Amino acid sequence: MTITTFLKRSFSQTSKQIKRSGWLAWASVLVMTLSLFIASVFTLIAYTSNLFLLSIENKPHIYVFFNPGTVEENIEKLKRQITRTSRNSKY
Repeated sequence: MTITTFLKRSFSQTSKQIKRSGWLAWASVLVMTLSLFIASVFTLIAYTSNLFLLSIENKPHIYVFFNPGTVEENIEKLKRQITRTSRNSKY
């Protein structure tokens, strides 16, 4: 059975059921639509929050403030030390 045949049968059966018992068929369609919509929203929220948490976990940000007049050589030394430590760390 091809997809077009399947869709034609589905729509013809749906239209028959709507003609036979209109409000009950529409209520069923509405309940299924709302259920799928709510499931999709929760899935999207879970996927998005997972991506957000992975990005936070993998890219930690370090903000360092120096006093005015700090020697540039000391700043570069600290930068190399932090970079070296982060490369050796498992986390």
